[in-house]
This record gives sequence, structure tokens and C-alpha cells, in this order.
Amino acid sequence: MDRDRMQWGGKLEYLFTCFGYTVGLGNIWRFPYKCYIHGGGAFIIPYLLTVVLCSFPILFLEMFMGQFSSEGPITVWKFCPLFKGVGWAIIFNIFMTNVNYIVIVMYSFYYMLVAFVNIGGPLQWQECQKPWATSQCRNEPFPNYDTIGDESQKISTLQNFMDDSCIKRIRDTLNGSVDPVLFSEFRAVYRSCEIMYHSPEEEYWNRFVLGVHESDGLDDLGPVVGRNALTLLLVWLMVFYCCVRGIRTLAKVIYFTASFPFLVLLILLLRGITLEGHEIGIKYYTEPDYGKLSNMAIWSSAATQAMYSLGVAFGAHIALASHNKFNNSVFRDAIILGCVNTLTSIGGGFVVFAFLGHASFTLNRPIDTIFDDGPGIIFISYLQGISQLPGSAVWAFLFFMVVLTLGVDSVFIMVWTVYRAIEDVFPVIFQKRGKLILVVMCVVPYLLGLPLITNGGIHLLVVMDRYTADFTLTLFLILESVAVCWVYGLRRFIADVEMMTGKKSKIFKWYWMATWGVTAPAFGMFIFVASAVGYTSVSYNGIQTTAGGEAFGWILIVTPFVITLGVAAYQIKKNKGVNAATFEAKDWGPRLKADRQGRYVNEYIHPIESISRMNSYRSDTSFGISRGTEPTFDENPTVNGGYLSFAPNGVSGSGPLQTV
Repeated sequence: MDRDRMQWGGKLEYLFTCFGYTVGLGNIWRFPYKCYIHGGGAFIIPYLLTVVLCSFPILFLEMFMGQFSSEGPITVWKFCPLFKGVGWAIIFNIFMTNVNYIVIVMYSFYYMLVAFVNIGGPLQWQECQKPWATSQCRNEPFPNYDTIGDESQKISTLQNFMDDSCIKRIRDTLNGSVDPVLFSEFRAVYRSCEIMYHSPEEEYWNRFVLGVHESDGLDDLGPVVGRNALTLLLVWLMVFYCCVRGIRTLAKVIYFTASFPFLVLLILLLRGITLEGHEIGIKYYTEPDYGKLSNMAIWSSAATQAMYSLGVAFGAHIALASHNKFNNSVFRDAIILGCVNTLTSIGGGFVVFAFLGHASFTLNRPIDTIFDDGPGIIFISYLQGISQLPGSAVWAFLFFMVVLTLGVDSVFIMVWTVYRAIEDVFPVIFQKRGKLILVVMCVVPYLLGLPLITNGGIHLLVVMDRYTADFTLTLFLILESVAVCWVYGLRRFIADVEMMTGKKSKIFKWYWMATWGVTAPAFGMFIFVASAVGYTSVSYNGIQTTAGGEAFGWILIVTPFVITLGVAAYQIKKNKGVNAATFEAKDWGPRLKADRQGRYVNEYIHPIESISRMNSYRSDTSFGISRGTEPTFDENPTVNGGYLSFAPNGVSGSGPLQTV
């Protein structure tokens, strides 16, 4: 008999758990960071195109797959065993994503603790008079030259923010030529002499938290930073505690943690648009440079971010939806989730770029030169805005508490997805050794994450962030579309969806046929090619990654390919041919008898476990999901309507026992 499968306690419980998974660092950290380094407004165009043509359709597809079959991201491939390796590859990718993702969560936790101990006083990153600060640290606004009427006074004021030795060197090359008397001309000649100042928030992040100035790159990572190692351990303990408490318990907390960030972002936005210079950032964010759209790297990064933000191609949506009731309105849930997620990313962008505009004005630097390419934007730009609020320490504490909870929610659900996916394949082992396996799933990524928190660990982090997303997510998108639409059959899958939802709509039917069958795989192929054509090596703080770093990145890319092909070869051998490996398994279809209709009525459902297993049933409390008390069974199986079942003692064999 198949194991019971937990079901959500209500529609909001499932929806808010999905919010907890998708609304997180991908929206308030990764989206602004990617948008900034790829030209601001130019990034949004391919991002929105990918959302409409790829991410939304694949979100619907994965939710439908999970809810229809009540299977996880590995066993759901019963509909096409040839592609079962995609499920295993997804699990590998999400496991490796956890390694680098939780490091950003860890830094958020560290900032939250620092803000807490400084409540009532100035924050560490608000002042330049610190041991870690350099002479280029500045937190005072530059003079507004437009308010100075005299040209010579403008030039004199500008020279206060220039390197005198640089000015002398340029004058020597001009062979005694007289300096320009107009401010604009003088600034054009000596622009390279302007001192590149840094905000205290930026120097605190780079020089104190990371200590990146003590490393020369991946070839010189340096020692593990002790405080970061301890903080990372504490975050992993939080994740482990959430796993033990269970997803149903966490879902109730997510009602708050998924709502509070919107209030914080709204407050920060209102503050941001009142800061001097905010219009510089908003303009950079909303007015695209169409010439940059010819850069294939922008298309690749935007498409990857669109998938990353919604959490598609990670298997989590399949796992979460597999615990829905069969007739749940999953299409409604997908629309709500997709719209809220996308609007959160766009709204978070307005907050960040308002503060970036203020930083551009304060530091007297072009907005596209404020920060180096790197993930520290959440620890720099947001803090610049928070520092402008009264009681900034309290707001910093609340903000990073929100980031921490959102991050822990996402990491927990990704760990839960890996656990559940593999448990579906090896249920007996997990029933006996579930807690031990869970410990291993937390300890191993913690150990793998230690190199990321060395002085030069940020260089490795940006490599993992880049290579666990750019190619692999696009690969999974393409394979999911091909397997469902071109192997299993698009019309058959739409018929399954209509059977599940109990609704038929020509509009939705044509939309699904157009997106699943054409635009998603076609756009996915375009992005895959764009990723290859626009490929550039990653860098941080002006230091390019080494050959070893790129080799490690390519291992992260190639491994999912190898897993997919290896499992496909095994399935071909097992089924004695490619064609046979494309046919769905005998137990494919809705899990419960009551949900089976049409061609699924007389088909075999699920393997029946041995009598001894049934009579020795134990409550499974992994991830806090209790199976309840299992009734005893007699040893006389009954055949009823094509179903092989065991009737509980004292109950006639009227059909298979269905437990929710």
C-alpha cells in the first residue's frame, strides 16, 4: 500500500507557503543586483518577456504536474521515464544552490545582530571614522555645483575633490597650456583625477564583513572568518529546527513573514523618493538604453533571473503542489503567485534604485560606477536608505529580520524538496533513517559553504551564483517542455489538466498550447544560445575569476547534463529501447481512486507494500508530518474494479483505503 501523503490544511496555507518560497532574496537581492550590473531599464525588457513567455507557463506546468500526480520532482517523471534524470539533476542543482544561497542569508543574520546590539546608538556602518575605513570613505553629500554662480568658484570647489598629483601630471602633458576657465571644460579635462569615494556602508561590507581586501582572488581565499562560520552554523540550525517542526507548522508563521516585507519595502520606498538625487536612480531604472539589448549576456541573465525569482525549474513547485487536493484551483494560485512575485521584484527595484540615485549624488559618481559587480547591493543600497530613517537601528533590525525569515523560509523549502523527492524514491530507508538523513542534508552543505566565508570567499560565491543558474535552469525549462508537450503529448496533458480542474476553456487551452508547446521551449533555446554567445567570466571588486574558478563553474553546469544523460541511458536499458522508455509507467496518474477518471479508471495505481510492512506501520514524523494510526489489515487482498486492495479488519473490501 502506498504511503499516506500529507495535504494542506487550507488554500491559504499552500499559497502562503509558496509565497515564503518564491518571495525572498531573489526579489529583494538578486533582481536589483542583476538589474544594476546589466544596465538598469534595459534589463527589465527581457526580464518581463521571459516572465510572460517562459516563467509563467512553466510555473503552471510544474504546479499541474505535482497536483495531478501527487508525486515529487523525481517520481513525477513516471509519465516519461526517459526524462527521469531531469528530476535527479534538479535535485543536485537545488542542493548546490542551497550552499551559496544560505551564505547571503547568514550575512543578513549577522547584520540583524549588529543592528540589535546598537539599538539606541549609531550603527557601525554609518560612520567613516572606523579602523576599517579608508581615506576614500565619505558620507557627506557633495556640493551642488548648479547653485554656484561663479565659474572660478565652481572649479575651486571641484578641485577639493580631486587628486592634486593627478592634476599636476595632466598639466605636464598639456605642455603649459592654460587651464580651461569654464567649469564643464575643466571637469572634462581632469575627470580622471576625481577621487572615487566609497560610502561607509560599502567599505563596512567589503573591508570588515568580508575582508576581501586581504585576498587576491580565488587563488588566495585566506582563512575562514570565525564569526561568519559561527553565524552560518546558527542559520543552519534554524533550518534544521524548521525541518523538524514541519512544513505545516512553518506555513502558519509564513502568514506573517510573507506579508511584513511588503510593509517594510513600502516604508523604504516612501523614504527613498524623498532623498536628494533619487531621480537619478529612478531614471536609470525606468529609462532603458535600447542599444544594450544587443548584448546577449543581458538576455541570458534576465531570463535566468525571471526563472530564479519565481523558483521554477528547482522542483519545489512540483513538491509543494503534490500535497494539494486533486481539484484545487491551481491555475488561480499560479496567477496570484506569479503576479505578486513579479510585482515584488519590480517594486524592490524602485526602492534600491532610489537609494542608488541618492548614493550617486552623495558620492559625486555616475550611477553605473557606484558599486562593483557583486551581490553586496542588499547590504549597501538598502542600508543607505535605512540610515536616513529616524531610529535607523530599529529599522535595520526589522529589515534584516525580514530578510532572514524570507531566506530561511526559502532554504527550508529547498531542503524539504530534496528530502521529499528522494524519500519518494526510497521510502523504506527514509522511514528507518529519516532524521539521520536530514542531519546529513544540513551538515554537508554547511561544510561545503565554509570556503565561501573566507576572506576571498565572495569570489567563489559569485561563481556558484552564476553557474548554478544561467545554463542549468534553462536546460530544465527546455526538457520539461519537450517531455510534456512533444513526448507525453500536449493534448493528453491538457486533457489531464481539464480532468483535474473540472473546467474547460478554449482561451486557456490555446494559451497553454502556444506557451507550453511553442514559446517556452523556443524562448528557452534562444536563451540557452544567448548564454553561450554572451558568455563572460565573472568578477568581483575588479578581480576576474581564475581558470580554476571557471573550471569549477563548468563542473556545476556539466554535472546536471551528465546526470540527465546517465539516467536516460539506464531507463533505455531497463525498458529495452528508447521508444519503450517514453511510455508512461503503469502507476502514472492521480494517486487516489476517487480522482481517477476516463482512461485512468481501470489502470493500476501504486505498488502495494508487503503485509509485514502494513502491520508494522510506524508514524512518520519527518518534517513534522504525522501519518496517524494505521489500521490493521487482514491478509486477504480483494480485487474490486481493477484495484488490488487490503480491507481493514471489520470493513468490507469496497475499494482501496484512501487516507488524507
